[in-house]
Amino acid sequence: MARYATLTLNPCIDRTYLPDGSFTEEAGGKGINAARVLTALGDECIAMVPVGTGENSLRFRRLCADDGIRLHEVSVARDIRRIDTIRHPDGTDEQRYVKGEDIAPEELPLLKEALKQILPTSILMICGSAPGPVSASFAREAVLTAKSLHVPVLLDSNGDALTQGFEAGPDVIKPNQKELSQLSGRDIPAGEEEAAAAALLRKAAPAGLKGIIVSLGEKGAMWLAQDGTYYCPAPHVETVNPVGSGDCFTAVLCHSLISGLTEQGALAAACAAGAANARVFPAARIRRADIEELLGWSLP
Repeated sequence: MARYATLTLNPCIDRTYLPDGSFTEEAGGKGINAARVLTALGDECIAMVPVGTGENSLRFRRLCADDGIRLHEVSVARDIRRIDTIRHPDGTDEQRYVKGEDIAPEELPLLKEALKQILPTSILMICGSAPGPVSASFAREAVLTAKSLHVPVLLDSNGDALTQGFEAGPDVIKPNQKELSQLSGRDIPAGEEEAAAAALLRKAAPAGLKGIIVSLGEKGAMWLAQDGTYYCPAPHVETVNPVGSGDCFTAVLCHSLISGLTEQGALAAACAAGAANARVFPAARIRRADIEELLGWSLP
């Protein structure tokens, strides 16, 4: 049994074209990034993902294998999307975003069975978007399945996957300001995140929600728990590439909690991980030493 499990409903290949004409390529998706970081920390992590048989899917498998990411594949008819980013000489990026193709309704039971095969674990991380309504509905199913097996769930999704997963009562959610607005049903201005999250926590606590971690980008993060609110500023770094910082945050947060750190300690470690990622390229390739350099103490 793996200690950690991630669920990525909308995986991709991230290809970045550099100004010198070369390009980098890596398996992407929030749960894949989190699994890469946990694997680098020496944790046992399994990444559940729907994968097809097309050219991108085959490449995706090879890239995951190269990074040592342990996949639990669900065979589906669609191919994995590829997202191209063009990095210009002035440092700006131009992204050609691809939404992805939803799974077929008849493939949904395959995902349900696959999830039961990898659980229980110490924690399930449901990460990223869903490409369509069928996949989004599985975010809710995944939360309910994990809860039935007494597995804690951290939901780090967006769009319909966030809405559906949230309604099922995960233990912890990690929205940014936009996602907090989505769940609150109104725009949340900067500076009002704590009050909005507190109201949401009170409303959703009967369904099982125990905490809300609000990502504040380069400002850090706040954690609203039933026993109080913790805030941690992000270490100041020169930003090279912020993509994947939230995924590194989530991975190290879970690693720290499962390893016995307090909420405050885990939040500090997670903020350090996000900042460490922002100062390097490509995404989600930080190591323990990178985090500890900014943190000032050793991770468990």
